[in-house]
Order: sequence, then C-alpha cells, then structure tokens
Amino acid sequence: MSHPHETGHAVALSYEPGLPIPRGKLCLWVFLSTEIMFFAGLIGAYIVLRFGVPEGTWPTPTQVHLVEWIGAANTFVLICSSVTIVLAFEAAKQDRADVAKRWFVATLLLGSVFLGVKGYEYSQKFAHGIHPARPRSGIYDKPDVYYVSAVGQSIAAQVSRLQQASEQGIAGPETAEQVRELQEVREHLVQWTSFSVGRETDPVRQRLALAAFAHAVYPLGHDAVLEEFLKDEAASLAAPLEAARASKKAAEERAAAITERLAAIDAAEQERAAREQAGETPSDEETAARTAETAERTELYAEQTTLDTERNRLIQEVDRLEGRTRMLAKVAELEHGVAEGLHLDLPLMIPSGNTWADTYFLLTGFHALHVFIGLFAFGLMLPLRLGASRATMVENLGLYWHFVDLVWIFLFPLLYLF
Repeated sequence: MSHPHETGHAVALSYEPGLPIPRGKLCLWVFLSTEIMFFAGLIGAYIVLRFGVPEGTWPTPTQVHLVEWIGAANTFVLICSSVTIVLAFEAAKQDRADVAKRWFVATLLLGSVFLGVKGYEYSQKFAHGIHPARPRSGIYDKPDVYYVSAVGQSIAAQVSRLQQASEQGIAGPETAEQVRELQEVREHLVQWTSFSVGRETDPVRQRLALAAFAHAVYPLGHDAVLEEFLKDEAASLAAPLEAARASKKAAEERAAAITERLAAIDAAEQERAAREQAGETPSDEETAARTAETAERTELYAEQTTLDTERNRLIQEVDRLEGRTRMLAKVAELEHGVAEGLHLDLPLMIPSGNTWADTYFLLTGFHALHVFIGLFAFGLMLPLRLGASRATMVENLGLYWHFVDLVWIFLFPLLYLF
C-alpha cells in the first residue's frame, strides 16, 4: 500500500450525501412532517367528537349554514391551484420563465379565490351567531328554560335599542313594525312558553313544549313530532277562544243593558226632580219607586264594577288566545322559523352547536392560515425570474401547497358531507 508522502500524490476522497435530496427540500419535509402530525391530531379530535356523540346530537351542514356545493366548488378551485403550481414547476425546469410566471400568478389567484370564498362562509356563520365565544355564542346546545330566557332577554334588548333610536330620531319607518313583531314574539311565544312550561306537571310535555319553542325560533329541519305538537296546540286553542269570545260578548251586552237601565233611572229621577221644583208633591207610589230605583242603582253600580273587571279579564284572555293563534299560524308559514323569517337576531338552539363552532373554526382557521402563508410566499417570489435556477424553490413551494390542498381534501368531506 502506497502512502502520500512516498508517492507525492494526495488521496482523493469522495463524499456522498446521506439523503439524495437538497438540504432545502429536506428541511421542508421535516417541517411538513410536523404539520402532518399537527393536522392529524386536529382531524382525529374532530372525528372523535363528531362520531362519539349520540345520533342526532351533532349539527348537520344545513343547520349550521354550510352549503355543500360552495365547499365542493372551493375544493375544485384548490385542486386546480395544485395543477397550476405543477405546471409552473415544469415550465421553470425548462427555463421558460415567462410561462412559469403565468402559472404562478394563476396559482396565486386561485388561492385568493379560495380564501375569499372561505371569508364569505365565515361571514354567514357570524351573521347567524354561529361562532366561538365564551361563555357561549348565539348558540344553546339544548332547549331548556335558560334558552327561553335568553331569547326573551335578546328581544327585550332589541326593543330597547329600537325605541331609543326612535326617540333620538335616527330610526327608519320600519322601526315601529320591527318593535311590534318583537313584542308579539316575546308575548305570544316566549312568555306563553314560560307560563305553559311552568304550569305543566307532565315532564314529557314540558320537554315537548321547550323543543317546540326552539323549533319555532330556529327549526333544524322537518320534525313531524314537534310540528304535530304545535298543530295540536293550535287546534286546542279554538274552543277556549270561542268560549272567551262568547263570554266577552255576553259581558259587553250585559254592560250595555246596565248602562241603558242606569240612564233610564237617571232620566226618571231628573223628571221627578223637575216636578218637585215646579211645586208638585210626589205621591206615595213615586216615593216608593224612587226608593226602589235608588237601591237598584246601587246594585247596578256594584254589578257594573264587577262586570268591568270581568270584561277586562276577558278582553285580555281573548287577546292572549288570538295572539297565540296568530303566532302558531305564523310559525307554520315560516319555513325557517321566526328568527330568520322575521329577520330577528335571536339565540339559536343547535345540539352540540358550540362544540361544532369551536372545532370548525379551529380546523378551517388553521388551514386558512396555511393558505395565507402560501400565498404570501407566492407574492414574495413573483418579482423573481422563475427560470431553471429557481426551479427548486418553485418545487419546494409546490410541495407545501400540495400539503395544504391535501389537508383540505380531508376537511371537506368531514365538515360538509357528514
């Protein structure tokens, strides 16, 4: 074996890299591996929450205003952006910088469209009170007395704001109508439910009444049991309403008769007083009649007082039953409940709604953040010449973008289809 000092020639050593990939791509894969574990944990937690609850206690996409075709269209947009970034990479490898730039811009635009659509979907959730908040957003997870109370408090706050705006002269002509609708909902839906549930002794009917109230405010879909319950209630109001109307009519007729009789007694008394002033002496029969009429007047006044009280009660009862009947008819007409049908800002009852909102915004929010980071990186590279010398940069950014697209391909069916 020869040695360098003996031959005078240096030994040439050759080193091979441990991995046949550039260091930049290696760092990217290390980063993506951590991101894969991060999103795997989030998606796994969502799957456990979603499929670990009893059937019927997790909101459907429709109930939380997720539109499947919008999500599908946005998925298609993101997939197209994966195609355009691949085309940009291929053009960059061939040193066709102008072509690569055009595909790069197309990717940037498609990613921006995705974020724009996601922003629109977020705005719809916030417009309906579906968003994370503590102690809760506009969502209640079950129909109970706390939910009824929350709807009542919301209506009272809205009425107060509208009345203040009207007093300050900054309210529009529709304010009075809005106040009237809010007061009708409060009186004939919220207060009626509170009183009826408080008087009800059957726990099953109590739960049905509370569930029917939530269905009237914000229906989660067609529910034959609750709709039949509301129809039965509407039918049960017909008989007491007719009875109250008949009693009210009888009371009004009796009140009119009393008023007429009192007027006749007063006229007779005035006639007798006129004759006495003229010097005529009343007969014994007239004196007895006056005494009897005085006693009758006292009785009629007492009856009139009692009758007025009863008549006012009957008027209130008729108004209450008529208002409830109108409200049930309106609920039957409004397919999306009084909250959306009358454009009222009311709390919603959505089973597991707060958990859904937390997980939905957590998953899609982190994904949107990654999309934004990718678009920011695209923006930084746009001024550069995307030729063969920068093909590796385009490839690395493309790998990141494929990862972002892959995450959304998992999120879309989980959120929009199940």
